[in-house]
Amino acid sequence: MSKIIITGATGFLGRAVVQEAIGSSSVTHAFILTRSPLPSHISQHSKVTVIEHDDFMSYPPDVLKKLLGCESCIWCIGGQDSKFPDTATAKQVLVDYPVYAAATFAVELAPYCQGNFRFVYLSGRYAEWNQDRTLFFSAKTRYMRGLAEQKLLELATINRKRLRVNVVRAGGLLRANPAMKCRPMTSTDDDQPLVKEPGSKVAHVESWVKEKLGLIAVDRLAWMLLKVAAEGGQSIIEMEQLRPTQDRL
Repeated sequence: MSKIIITGATGFLGRAVVQEAIGSSSVTHAFILTRSPLPSHISQHSKVTVIEHDDFMSYPPDVLKKLLGCESCIWCIGGQDSKFPDTATAKQVLVDYPVYAAATFAVELAPYCQGNFRFVYLSGRYAEWNQDRTLFFSAKTRYMRGLAEQKLLELATINRKRLRVNVVRAGGLLRANPAMKCRPMTSTDDDQPLVKEPGSKVAHVESWVKEKLGLIAVDRLAWMLLKVAAEGGQSIIEMEQLRPTQDRL
C-alpha cells in the first residue's frame, strides 16, 4: 500500500486512522476527503493532502485527478441514524455515499492501480442484511449498515477485476488513553492487562468486560483498518477477528 484515501477524518475514529497513516511506513501519502478544515498539524503534514469536498455524491475531474495513484480507501463516514435530521439524509450518508464512492473509484482509479482498488468500509457489529427482521435496538442504523454492506459486496462481485471490498464490523470504541480503567491496546501492545500478574482478577474482569461489550481501542481499530487496506482479508471481518490474538484477517 502506498497512497490511500481516508474519509471521516473529523470523527473520533477517522482522526485515529489519519494519525496511524502518518506514522505508518507502508503509507506514502494520505488523501483526506473532508467537508471541514482539519487542524494545521494534520493539514500541513508532508504525508497528507486535504481535499475539501462538499458533495459525496459527486467526484469532479479535478478531485479525481488528485486521487490518481491511490490504491485503497478507508471509509469512516457514518454514525447512528439519530444524529441526522431525517431518515432520508441518514440513508444517503450511510448507504448512498459509500456505494457511490466505491463505484466511482472502481471506474476512475482502479485502472491506475497495480492490482484491484481496495475499499475498506467501516460498518457496525450488528449490521443486519434482512430488512424485514424485527430488531429491538438501533434498528434503522443496523438496517442501513446491512444494506450498504450488501450493495458494496455486490458491486465488488460485478467489478471483480477492479474492486475488492472489505467490510469491518467494529463494536464500541475505547479512547487511546493509558490512564483509563480499561486501558486500550495499541498496535504494539497485545492487550496487556492493568495488573500483569497471571491470573489477576482485575485482568480477567477487564478482558471479560471488553469481550462482552465488544469494545476495542480506537488506535487499535485504526491500525487494523490500515492493515486490511494493505493486506486484505475476508469480505466481512467480524469484531472478534479484530482482537490482538488474530494475526491474519
